[in-house]
Amino acid sequence: MSNSQSGRSRFALVLAALLDSTGLYSRSQWATFTGVTEEELEAWLSDKSVPNENVLEMILEVLKTSHGVHQEPLESFTLLLDQPALAISPLGGRFGATLSEYLLQHQFRNLRIALQGLPLSDREDIFLQAVTSARQLQEKHSHTGAS
Repeated sequence: MSNSQSGRSRFALVLAALLDSTGLYSRSQWATFTGVTEEELEAWLSDKSVPNENVLEMILEVLKTSHGVHQEPLESFTLLLDQPALAISPLGGRFGATLSEYLLQHQFRNLRIALQGLPLSDREDIFLQAVTSARQLQEKHSHTGAS
């Protein structure tokens, strides 16, 4: 895992930039917005803990949809998404293989909840459609060289 001169991981540095350099909120306001204490927020930025995926997704969503937000920190965050989690944070094991995988966890939970109560045949149809779409996208990306 590569650390900066400050001793913080790339994840902690990029998260600090999201919170401090986008010009939206102060750290105190971010703590209030995310529903955590300022101490917990500081723990994220010093590699003592990581935000849960819902909170991290909430931060990203508000930054992506707010006007006048500096884009460089968001671009830096995007560059971390598919890198091996342990290469970007000493706590990367909590993310799974990648930060992208971590951020998708709540979406999979929401899908499971949405499928509850549906007949098995409907759930199977939904999964078949998802698999078909994923394969089509993989094929498209393999031909275009996109990732």
